[in-house]
Amino acid sequence: LIPNGLAGMGFALPSGIAAKLVHPERNVVTVNGDGGFQFTMQEVATAVQFRLGLPIVIFNDSTYTAVKEAQAREFDRRFIAVDLVNPDYVKFADAYGIPGVRAESPDALAEAIRAAAQRDLPTIIDTPIHFEY
Repeated sequence: LIPNGLAGMGFALPSGIAAKLVHPERNVVTVNGDGGFQFTMQEVATAVQFRLGLPIVIFNDSTYTAVKEAQAREFDRRFIAVDLVNPDYVKFADAYGIPGVRAESPDALAEAIRAAAQRDLPTIIDTPIHFEY
């Protein structure tokens, strides 16, 4: 599932929860930007409450990436209101009593998703990324 059009930030986690509730036998992975995740990160509580084995991948660059990229392109790299202060997502997972891992390579990400898919609780997978503007 992907949002179509504007106002899609924060869509991944709640839609992933819905997909897993409707089809519990299917593998579901949510793919989130760090900014979008912060829009709906309280829904981790719902995934925990219903014991959903849901890998929650967060691509983390402490920025609203798409907005920053547009500002770089359209406003000669003059940036405003695009950089984020993120929590430590592994500690965030720990606060909910669920697994949290940091995947710093594609192989580590693949392994983290495989392991998370075997659990009956959500797993937060913090994935640091670097993007040049």
